[in-house]
This record gives sequence, structure tokens and C-alpha cells, in this order.
Amino acid sequence: MRPHKSYWLLALLGLLLLGGCAAPAATPALAPTALPTATSVPQATPLPDDLTAQQVQALREQGGVVIVDVRQPEEYAAGHIPEAILIPLGELSSRWDEVPQDQPVIFVCRSGNRSRQAFELARQQGLTQIHNLLGGMSNWASQGYEVEK
Repeated sequence: MRPHKSYWLLALLGLLLLGGCAAPAATPALAPTALPTATSVPQATPLPDDLTAQQVQALREQGGVVIVDVRQPEEYAAGHIPEAILIPLGELSSRWDEVPQDQPVIFVCRSGNRSRQAFELARQQGLTQIHNLLGGMSNWASQGYEVEK
């Protein structure tokens, strides 16, 4: 039997309340099977604010999503998600014109803290198609997804 959509929403809310957005990669909140993949979420269902690495990869494969890396240039150079654009968090307020407003944007940093701050700033700017990568690049890399240098 397949769980109802409300079950997933309640599970996500519980995980966020218990685990937080900057939980270590080893917590169940970041396990790739803890949430449905983006491909299993119907198009009419909006995506949650915080996405797992598995969900972000599925969205990348579908296309039409922009990854904004808000770390410092040296962190970005050490390894980033392919095709991610670099806008350090400290520069974001003066570079809003570089953040697309007509397609989904996923903010990423090392652990999920700075990207969550970027998400909140974007929300204050009125952006609606915005998301945060749970666990940041640390989680992304630990899940074995591609890292470009």
C-alpha cells in the first residue's frame, strides 16, 4: 500500500523539526530513502523548501533548475556541483539580478547553514521557486554525486 501525500508532508515536517537543516550527513533526515525522490513527486505538488541530495540530482537530470553556490571562491574551486553558479552569501544582496526568478533555484553551501540564510534572503526578495540543499556539499559528496573542480 502506498502512503498518502499527507504522510510524506508530516514525515518531512517531523524530520526538519528533529534534525534541522544543518544535521550531519549520518542522520536519518539526510538518508536518500527518507523522502520521496523528486521524480516520484507529481508535478502539481510543490517541492519542499529543503531538498535532499537525491531530490536535487533528480531535478538536475530533469533540467530547468539553477544551482547557486553561496560559499567563498576558494571553497567553490575545491569542488562544486557541476554547472552551479557562484554567488558568495556576502555578495548576494548586490547580485539578485543574477538569480533567475523564472525557474527553480537551489542554494548550496558546505553544510546547509549559509544556503538556508540565502534561501531566507531570497524569500524576503519575493522569490518563490527557491530551495535549500540539506547538508550542503558535505552531504552531496558523501552521497557520491558528481563534484566538479
